Amino acid sequence: VLSIPPSLDINLSAGNSVPASNNAILNFLAGASATDNVDGTVTVLNNAPSEYGLGETVVIFTAMDAASNSTSGPATVAVSSLDNDSDGMPNS
Repeated sequence: VLSIPPSLDINLSAGNSVPASNNAILNFLAGASATDNVDGTVTVLNNAPSEYGLGETVVIFTAMDAASNSTSGPATVAVSSLDNDSDGMPNS
């Protein structure tokens, strides 16, 4: 059984991307888990990028047991930029 984390929304205060080392993203990625009725807990892999740009990024989580049975599921990281200077444009 694969359990994936809920989608994540992140607001940028500056710049155009969020690194994968961001604590919210690390917690998001660590939120995936999987168990198998024969193998017990199995490793969950993902295709997460090293940076998340503005907009939505779909991350696919995949678990595989010792018999090579696998299951996958998506979750989304949505990055948006705040408009702190009220110019109608996202911060740069």
